[in-house]
Amino acid sequence: MSRTVKMFVCERFNIIPDIIALAKGIASGLPLSATVAREEL
Repeated sequence: MSRTVKMFVCERFNIIPDIIALAKGIASGLPLSATVAREEL
């Protein structure tokens, strides 16, 4: 995240994705994840 100045690369290239998968290691490597989709799906 944030290596392209924006939060997601799709924002930089004006792409509207159907689904975005997010993941982050927290609390000594405990994985936390989320899937975000457009309401139409």
